[in-house]
Amino acid sequence: MFDWMMWTWQSALFFVFVFGSITFTTVWTVLKPSPGRKGFLPISTTGGDRLFLGLVGALAVLFLWMAFTDKSLAWVGALLGAVWFVGEVVFG
Repeated sequence: MFDWMMWTWQSALFFVFVFGSITFTTVWTVLKPSPGRKGFLPISTTGGDRLFLGLVGALAVLFLWMAFTDKSLAWVGALLGAVWFVGEVVFG
């Protein structure tokens, strides 16, 4: 059924991280709702907003890195995306 997919431990870890983050954020928001806050973005965001923007931004950074550089340096783009993600979630 899943023969068309290229599953590796890295891709499985990525999906576990993403779905775990969404689950944790949902449970945390239900248990302890928080008002929005302004960070370095000029909009008021909640924890879920920052998680979404962090994930989408990290993906955009990785894709742009891979579009304009050598594919063998994809780990650098992934590292820059991770830095964006942490910065958005913590300081956004």
